[in-house]
Amino acid sequence: MELWDTLKGVVIIQWSKLKKQVENHFCDELKDRITLFSTWYKNGGSPSRGRAAVLLDKNEIYEANTDKWLMSEINSHNQSSCKVIERYEFHKLLEEYLSQSIERSLLSKYELIRGLAIIDKRVGKRRLIQMKEIESEFCKKLYQLRCDIEGIRTI
Repeated sequence: MELWDTLKGVVIIQWSKLKKQVENHFCDELKDRITLFSTWYKNGGSPSRGRAAVLLDKNEIYEANTDKWLMSEINSHNQSSCKVIERYEFHKLLEEYLSQSIERSLLSKYELIRGLAIIDKRVGKRRLIQMKEIESEFCKKLYQLRCDIEGIRTI
């Protein structure tokens, strides 16, 4: 099995390697509770067609779905307001998360990257306490979870 797969003419890391690398960044208390998931469907003709998710205690808290993304693109004239992402973008965002500093990840415009940064073992109590105005439900859920684990009181 190769380390690199090619998809849409872009080289990406094999899913099992990418998943392992990202999950290794999770704080120790959450390593057994948060899991990354990805699958693709051959019958669609494209290996990028499928879905991916972030699972907390085996419950989906973030989803990337190619079919939902396609429908939102068809129904939306303003692409920038679209919150749904496709599976391929999910993978690319995970790669971006791995390639940048934790500071940059915490300030990312992408909620997936910000959420993963919140549960990153490189983020300590002081930095968690300093965080303000967490807008997305996904990030709020991970922030609350991380604060509970660290014994930090939140409002």
